[in-house]
Amino acid sequence: MNKETREIIYNKFGGRCAYSGTVLEPNWQCDHFIPKRQFTLNIVSGNPDDISNLMPVQGIINHYKRSLSIKEFKEWYLGGLHERLKSYQKTHVLKKVKNEKNIC
Repeated sequence: MNKETREIIYNKFGGRCAYSGTVLEPNWQCDHFIPKRQFTLNIVSGNPDDISNLMPVQGIINHYKRSLSIKEFKEWYLGGLHERLKSYQKTHVLKKVKNEKNIC
């Protein structure tokens, strides 16, 4: 991929990850929104490398998403993540508050 195309993809979301919304790290990658495997299996037609199908994403997210659709990725890997994070945060904050009370 040439530098100009990569820059266009980077700017699609203002230098932010298309999936997490976080500022892109230097090791960001271009992800195929519709996975290449769907083109290979003739589930969809067209060019998988068309710029409209390429998204700027954090490297770690692309690593775990692999050839999954964004729907599959959200359901299988992130399913319930926000609930787990809320639970973790609640537990973590409560422990911190208890520790601070014990210090005084």
